[in-house]
Amino acid sequence: MEQEVITLRDPNRTRFNKQEKIYREGIELEKGVVISEPWLKKNEELLYDCWCLFSAYPDIYLDMIKPTDSNFDLFPY
Repeated sequence: MEQEVITLRDPNRTRFNKQEKIYREGIELEKGVVISEPWLKKNEELLYDCWCLFSAYPDIYLDMIKPTDSNFDLFPY
């Protein structure tokens, strides 16, 4: 049986809040997402390509992550 590599926590049962923080191997976990080392190795090339793209074109990354009702934009030069 293949090990699940990304685990999302149920938002109704999560322990994540401003007062309580969760750590794994001394590293604080954010938003309840756990990514394993096998997943990172399996997707290394994809992640590298994304990082290269977003480094060169941060506006594309911004468009992907900002809420649809946001007025935030980068200034074109």
